Amino acid sequence: MKPFPAYLKERERYISFTVESRNPLPKKEVVAAVCNAVTGYVGTLGAAAAGFRVIEYDPEEQKGILRAGAEKVEEVIAALALIRRIAGEPASVLTHDVSGTLKRLKKVKKIGLFETIDQHKEE
Repeated sequence: MKPFPAYLKERERYISFTVESRNPLPKKEVVAAVCNAVTGYVGTLGAAAAGFRVIEYDPEEQKGILRAGAEKVEEVIAALALIRRIAGEPASVLTHDVSGTLKRLKKVKKIGLFETIDQHKEE
């Protein structure tokens, strides 16, 4: 069987996000809330087309990275903004950055969002 041609593969985007809540939330609960939000916003067929997946989540810092198809990034971000409760606790999800590569997104994540914004303002 021949490999899948590169021009037919769906391009992916990586979205960094932060969960705002009073207490740290476990990864399992955050993943369930993200799945429910995306499915509720775009439906089952839209969620399947988005191909979203939580790649990383750090419960202590409450930061994570989500992968989604390039054509559905806006819909996934909108669905994340609609989250109001996770595991019965008041919470919200803030998106910070969208990138085409995981390497660049991790680099920005290490630097810190606010530091990069301040650097752009000084230039």
